[in-house]
Amino acid sequence: MTCIASGPGGILAGGFSDGTVTLWDVTGRKSITVLNTGTDAKINCVAFSPDGRTVAAGGRNLTMWTIS
Repeated sequence: MTCIASGPGGILAGGFSDGTVTLWDVTGRKSITVLNTGTDAKINCVAFSPDGRTVAAGGRNLTMWTIS
């Protein structure tokens, strides 16, 4: 894992060197989903929007996903 961000409701986002971001439910101790940037470029940073509905990942490019 190259970086991690804490979101609302016990959700963590972790960026990886293969261009993916994994979301985890901390309270349930399980992976929720894997988000793909469409490249194999290393993720250098991840962040949640203030309302927790958007996850952004930065590496070679910026990628954003809307989550529910």
